[in-house]
Amino acid sequence: MLAAHSEKQDWNFYSDYVDHVQHHPMGNLQLEAQLRDKMDLPGRKELATTEGFKTFLYLAQVQTIYRLLSELCNVFYAIDLSSAQSPDRD
Repeated sequence: MLAAHSEKQDWNFYSDYVDHVQHHPMGNLQLEAQLRDKMDLPGRKELATTEGFKTFLYLAQVQTIYRLLSELCNVFYAIDLSSAQSPDRD
């Protein structure tokens, strides 16, 4: 998927390409901070590699899914996933 829209040298978090596709000012820094806070984001040196960038893309998608599900639960069911507990199973 990456190859269809970018060059291999662009496949790191700090590339000009990544800055170009981010339309929110300081959006990449905010996203990096959110992923560091909530998930196991690789270190800055690893983010500059292709594998680190792929991990970043994966974690960003996981975070997006979680936030969408959380919002849907809040809107439709008035449930907060952050405080939800698993049901007891005896």
